[in-house]
Amino acid sequence: MDGESCGSGWGRVIKMWNCCAATFAEPERSAHQQRRGRPGFAMIVTLDLKTPMQASWNGQVIAESGDIVKVEGNAYFPPEALSGDCFRPSSHRTVCGWKGEAHYYDVVVDGQVNANAAWFYPDPKAAAEEIRGRVAFWKGVTVSNG
Repeated sequence: MDGESCGSGWGRVIKMWNCCAATFAEPERSAHQQRRGRPGFAMIVTLDLKTPMQASWNGQVIAESGDIVKVEGNAYFPPEALSGDCFRPSSHRTVCGWKGEAHYYDVVVDGQVNANAAWFYPDPKAAAEEIRGRVAFWKGVTVSNG
């Protein structure tokens, strides 16, 4: 969508440009926030980047794509961008208040394992639908312009 579109209320798009959208989401408030009377909202900025990017670890490129979605500073690669032989499913799980349950992969290069170094959301909450199935990295994996 080009131009500017405004809405009001929780979970509505506040501003949208042809490359990004900023939305407010109201995740469940923590007990601390409820006691302190804090509103418990987050600003979410999503960027659809067409600049080629790559992820590498241990001297090997493990993912490469020009179809990147960037959320909270993390580059999410489409699943077809992954070098299939470098990823092993992990049983590790974490939960994000607005994105949902993250599943993890171990990254394996030349027999060395970087445990839980890649994550994805197979069934994200509505606010994070644009990253469904996409994979992001941490724990020493370098993500850079390709």
